[in-house]
Amino acid sequence: MHPPAGTISRFTVEDYQIPGTSLKIDKNIPIFISISAIQRDEKFFPRPEQFDPDRFLQKDQWNHFTYMPFGEGPRLCIGLKFTMDESYVFFRNFVQEIMKKREEAIDKGEGSGYGDFIHQLVLLKKRGIKREEIKNDDEDEENEFLKSDANETDVSWANVDLDDLAAQAMLFFSAGFETTSSLLSFAMFELSSSKNGKQIQRRVAEEVDKVIKEDGGMITYDGLKRMHLLDRVLNETLRLHPPAGTISRFTVEDYQIPGTSLKIDKNIPIFISISAIQRDEKFFPRPEQFDPDRFLQKDQWNHFTYMPFGEGPRLCIGQRFAMMQARLGLAALISKFEFDLCTKKTPVPLKYNKKAFILAPQSGVWLKTKLRRKKK
Repeated sequence: MHPPAGTISRFTVEDYQIPGTSLKIDKNIPIFISISAIQRDEKFFPRPEQFDPDRFLQKDQWNHFTYMPFGEGPRLCIGLKFTMDESYVFFRNFVQEIMKKREEAIDKGEGSGYGDFIHQLVLLKKRGIKREEIKNDDEDEENEFLKSDANETDVSWANVDLDDLAAQAMLFFSAGFETTSSLLSFAMFELSSSKNGKQIQRRVAEEVDKVIKEDGGMITYDGLKRMHLLDRVLNETLRLHPPAGTISRFTVEDYQIPGTSLKIDKNIPIFISISAIQRDEKFFPRPEQFDPDRFLQKDQWNHFTYMPFGEGPRLCIGQRFAMMQARLGLAALISKFEFDLCTKKTPVPLKYNKKAFILAPQSGVWLKTKLRRKKK
């Protein structure tokens, strides 16, 4: 999806007539080939805008000349294997080091405030070890442990492979790029496209300045958690512009749609429109209005009416990481600049790109920026 080198250059080895045209490329002419265009061509990659690592479950299923992020042929990038191995080693060591520190913290009775994905896996791993110890000693005690502290699903995670964890960590980083940049684009649009939005932008700037000053001039992890208005801005942006407009599920039982003769059978895949639900005035009064203060009271909405990251057991596993990325990005921007919408290039109301897999503006979000003059 994002090849480091978007093009490769080659020399023609013979004269070539471009089919259906009068254009001819002579021998020994340098040409540039767009890797990006080829790798996003739906003829070669179905649903080209969708991030889907499972395309590569079977190695070498693609024609080498349709997938060539490192080039192809005799001039294939000489550092291909080194680059791939380097990335693998980085993420593996990264996860291994964090798990080691978390295990040490838990053994000391510390680290209860983490609550993230790796922390949960470390806990489950320790539960699995404890269960094996109990199992060897006392069957009754094992049964009691399973009832009170862990279940069969938990124990299955105890033997999770470090390579799987490294792959999951890499997915957190890679899958979060498009969605987070989309979220920030929409947030900046809402904060700069109306009088109300600009007033909110000023309030956010005041909050960001205050927290940064309290933290010695730095944007810190704890400081981001104290930027409550900024957090509400992102939540309201996600309500209006969820990156994934739909979620898919399978029906668990037969269902008759009320007031109709339509029936959905069990185990049928269905698509649920997050966008439609989050703009329904039954759940959100004045649904088209950008109003971050809707989220002043946490959990005031039914979880199944506000679900930009999905809901239930398949809730987006990268939710916390994505939100922290977005908080950091928005805080860093607003701490330094004032933003105004360039209305000549960005229409109001905003139009969506109908061909994009991740919700995105049709023509981007164009902004006028100027350095802020902070109060001393």
